[in-house]
Amino acid sequence: MKRTPRPIFYAVAGGVVALDQLTKHAVLAVFRPEETLPRAIAVVPGYFDLVYVRNTGIAFGLFAGNNLLWLAVAAVFIAFAVAIGRRLDWAPIGTNLVAALIVAGALGNLADRAFRGSVVDFLDFHWGFHHWPAFNVADSAITVAVTVLVFRAFFPKPASVA
Repeated sequence: MKRTPRPIFYAVAGGVVALDQLTKHAVLAVFRPEETLPRAIAVVPGYFDLVYVRNTGIAFGLFAGNNLLWLAVAAVFIAFAVAIGRRLDWAPIGTNLVAALIVAGALGNLADRAFRGSVVDFLDFHWGFHHWPAFNVADSAITVAVTVLVFRAFFPKPASVA
């Protein structure tokens, strides 16, 4: 059993954190946070816009206004993930990819909370009057990883027949 992550873990985690921060920087350059008017840039009219949302809560803006609490929770989560990571078998590529997405997502949003005072969300999908809450690259990485974990839990690999 391999006890340390493979290089692909670091490459994927670093790439996702970089993409997350670069996209947030671009959004802040376009929308200028000091402007008070809400704006949206229609990418696919009627379905997908780029927006600027400051999220001081957690997923979907729940429990907003508690940025310091969520900053501390994220830091504890990362410490917990490191402790769990020491027990994982890092040989499978899947373990490295899923862990990289979770860690990158947590680090991306943690960086926002620490340096910007809130998480920057900007991807806005909608259909008519139905809007999915705005999210970002870090949120997407965590969602993909958790989806894979749930899928694996409900549909485990069948044991090979010897």
